[in-house]
Amino acid sequence: MAQRHRRMAWYPFLVPTKVVRQNPKTSHIPVVALTAWISELWQEKASQVGIATYLIKPVAPQTLKQTIEEYTKRSLPDARL
Repeated sequence: MAQRHRRMAWYPFLVPTKVVRQNPKTSHIPVVALTAWISELWQEKASQVGIATYLIKPVAPQTLKQTIEEYTKRSLPDARL
């Protein structure tokens, strides 16, 4: 059971991220994952599907804000935040 839980910890990010990456209209959008659990396998899978970065919960509001601003500026340099 514990093994299944660990596998499922990263699975919800895989399919939606692949869909975003495969669509030419959305492939430029950075995906930032929020997770409560991290492993080398999760990091590998996240990188394979194109997750830009991840934050481990609980996340301080300022950290979340800074991360969103950073990745928004990278993908939309003219964006006003």
